[in-house]
Amino acid sequence: MHQNSFNYLKKLSVFIFLIFISSGAAYPQLKQLGGKLLKKAGEAVQKQAVETAKSEADKKEARVDSTKFNYAIMLSDNSALFETRDFFQRNNQILSNLLTDSETSERTPDEEGEEWLNLGENFYTGNRYRSAEHALITAQMIFESGKATQSLDYFRTLEDLGLLYHVTGRFNQSEYYTREAMDKREATLGRNTGAYAASLNNLAALYKDLGKYNEAEKMFNEAADINASDLGPESLGEAIILNNKAMLFNSIGRYEEAERILNESLAIAKKSLGENTSRYQKLMINKALLLQDLGRNEEAEIIYKDAIQLKERRLGRNHPDYAQMLMGLAALYVQMDRPEEVKDLLLDAAEIYKAKFGDQSLPYASAISNLASFYQFQGKYTDAAPLLENALKVRSESLGEDNPLLAESEESMAINYWKAGDLEKAKQYYSSVLGKTLGFIDTYFPPMSEAEKTRYWDVLQPRFQRFYSFVGDNFEKDPGLLEQAFAVRLSTKALLLNATSKVRLLILGSNDKALIDDYLKWLDQKEMLSRYYALSKEEIAEDKINLDSMERAANSLERSLSERSSAFTSGYSRNQVTVANAAAQLEAGEALVEIIQYQHFDNKFTPDSYYMALTIDRDHPSSPKGVLLKNGNELEARYFNYYKNSIRLKSKDEFSFKMFWEPVERTASDKNVIYVSPDGIYNQVNINTFIKPDGSYIIDSRNIIILGSSRDILEVKKTMKQGTVESSGSTAFLLGYPVYGDDKKLAPLPGTKTEVENINKILGAGKFRTSMFMQDQALEQNVKKIDNPRLMHIATHGFFLRDVDKLSGEKVFGVRSDKAKDNPLLRSGLFLSGSASSMDGRNTSELNNEDDGILTAYEAMNLNIDRTDIVVLSACETGLGDVKSGEGVYGLQRAFFVAGSGAVVMSLWKVNDEATQLLMTRFYSEWVKTGNKLAAFRTAQLSLKQSMKDPYFWGAFVMIGA
Repeated sequence: MHQNSFNYLKKLSVFIFLIFISSGAAYPQLKQLGGKLLKKAGEAVQKQAVETAKSEADKKEARVDSTKFNYAIMLSDNSALFETRDFFQRNNQILSNLLTDSETSERTPDEEGEEWLNLGENFYTGNRYRSAEHALITAQMIFESGKATQSLDYFRTLEDLGLLYHVTGRFNQSEYYTREAMDKREATLGRNTGAYAASLNNLAALYKDLGKYNEAEKMFNEAADINASDLGPESLGEAIILNNKAMLFNSIGRYEEAERILNESLAIAKKSLGENTSRYQKLMINKALLLQDLGRNEEAEIIYKDAIQLKERRLGRNHPDYAQMLMGLAALYVQMDRPEEVKDLLLDAAEIYKAKFGDQSLPYASAISNLASFYQFQGKYTDAAPLLENALKVRSESLGEDNPLLAESEESMAINYWKAGDLEKAKQYYSSVLGKTLGFIDTYFPPMSEAEKTRYWDVLQPRFQRFYSFVGDNFEKDPGLLEQAFAVRLSTKALLLNATSKVRLLILGSNDKALIDDYLKWLDQKEMLSRYYALSKEEIAEDKINLDSMERAANSLERSLSERSSAFTSGYSRNQVTVANAAAQLEAGEALVEIIQYQHFDNKFTPDSYYMALTIDRDHPSSPKGVLLKNGNELEARYFNYYKNSIRLKSKDEFSFKMFWEPVERTASDKNVIYVSPDGIYNQVNINTFIKPDGSYIIDSRNIIILGSSRDILEVKKTMKQGTVESSGSTAFLLGYPVYGDDKKLAPLPGTKTEVENINKILGAGKFRTSMFMQDQALEQNVKKIDNPRLMHIATHGFFLRDVDKLSGEKVFGVRSDKAKDNPLLRSGLFLSGSASSMDGRNTSELNNEDDGILTAYEAMNLNIDRTDIVVLSACETGLGDVKSGEGVYGLQRAFFVAGSGAVVMSLWKVNDEATQLLMTRFYSEWVKTGNKLAAFRTAQLSLKQSMKDPYFWGAFVMIGA
């Protein structure tokens, strides 16, 4: 009875399957009919003893043959079943076996289910997804009816269904089946097996496509560790997991890490697959995508073309992988400014996806979205509109509300409405997409290191640049756009600086000893890295130092610190500062100006730099005034050079006021106090020094207060309301007149000795407790021992190196040029005692020596000054650095803010010794007297201006912050 029932079940399954492939029967109908029949047949075979797990031999094979675990391979934004067979003619043989009259067959449900599983996999890899789905569902039902749900093939069936639903965009079903397979593999085989690692990899790949980047990275890491331990670090499964992890990193802008990991993956895969297999080419396509993002377009094109030819020979022109390659090549040609070759590639890809998945599938949505973007690039907004609407509909129905692909579609809709002139709809879509993007920051930033945050911000920032361009183009027609722009700016200005400082303060204030200990350990790692950066490549190799490994370890610990601090659960971008409550801080006669530098967007980013100034006051909290300066390129080059030369030559400046400030001042014409949050080139000029048409300077009629961000208005006002702060018992750290060691390399600064001594007397009279370090005691190690003084004053030479590539030699001021090139904080610093001997190459004989005489900004970030009111850098050009739009100056200024200082005084050009002494003496006298550092600094400048009228003398220094 049992055998006859089972044979009947087998024939019935084939019959149902043949009906499906001839008529296209829907899956729910098939499963309902098949389920009833299988249940009935299953009742007849319940008495049969069915093994509940594979034999030990099968388990051993499972551990060895990693391809049977069916890993998801991330192919750009797609996922594919790992091809266990390259030849699909076996389909006919499998079907023939299934149709054979087997009255006397001794096959068990396990064996029968395996036939359907093999058929499903061959249909999958043969690009017949609906057929694959029904074959796999049939296999699932046979396994379940025969109580063979503990076999490895049953687990594989569930895993395959998860992969199938992933690639066809049915993510909820994909997650269900993938988790089912993972749980069963863990329960039967154990968590430390390659099978479990494969499931974990597949779930991570799904989460990557769902935009759950943090969870995906953790899963990939765990999967790689488990797989390497069980199957070996050279196994094919390891190559796949590393490939997927590289694709994740590529998605969030961590390109260097992605390339390193992807090269590891390719090296492993090349050994076991060979270079001409379609499976190896899947991995190579991902390298092409990465090279494209790195701007290495010619290398990427070669890979795309080779892969397309190979895929066409092996699988024909109708395979989804082939379509994906066409889309990648099309995107590359857009980037390479070869638009004539783009359209046909995208149309072919869209047709392939439509034929294989239907016009409501995610792959098709991606193809038509790319085609619409191409039409937008050509100004064909009418042609783009229906494609964008279809893509948005599919993505909104298939993906979660907070998915990056949905945000991408919404932004495309916003741009299309913008260019078509429908500002209201564009504004609505931008409200949604920017809200989602700020949500991504809140979600993904917390566990990232600063370097990782920076790279992810680089991915997101172009979206904000396009939005500002939209506002700049249209705010005269719709003034309400200015409030939206101001609100976005409040959330994102100095975002990276704010995030880094926030984590530091939360850790130090946590009273969590383990957390603080790990934080101190991380500081030690960074300190050691700064010493190793002084070694040449030969010295690194000779001492067998793995610098990359040390950097990764420090980065990993920083990630852990960020995640474990309470910042992990709090928003980074949405810090409760709105346009209204920023305006509420202002008094009558005060205005707040936010300057935004952005690259103009006109279907693509142009070379044109624009500046937009937004101004609010107490009486207009929700109606900012705006002005647009379209001559940003001229401001940053011609007029900035004119400004610098006028200062240096002490000549009359006839243009700077008109070009930099007059249009902005008109938005706050009746205000005496103007708080300014600068951006771009405005970080490199002192607004106070501009000469008005009547011959007066800005400082004569306006009180200009510089903020790092308009958010800081709350802290500034809070500080002002506190009034005079008692100085009794306050500590001050004073350093000056270092002995550099070679007067030819670094000229001594005897004037700084007088300066520091005068300050010491003033502060002493104000009941400060001072620590003074001069000459041989002006050491780097004494700076690093600092412990939260209220005031930190350093008078010495400073430096910032703009272009390392043009410098001769392997080292620049003791730091390897390749490291300094990539990190502006290693190209900026202060010279202290003994620094002359380290300028050409540091003394590396004793790496444990913390004092080479050069304090880089990289090292200054680690100083213990999170409760320090103010840092005064009384040195030349300490305000210089790499200027980054929306983030300020990457140099000493940023380093001391990251370390925790409330305000920083720094110089924008080489300073005069006598003028500096007079300015600093007057500043400290006023500060001790009033306790208001902002007012004291302005008073000191006005006082110096009376005796030294040229701004070269009194305008070199600026104060930023509260």
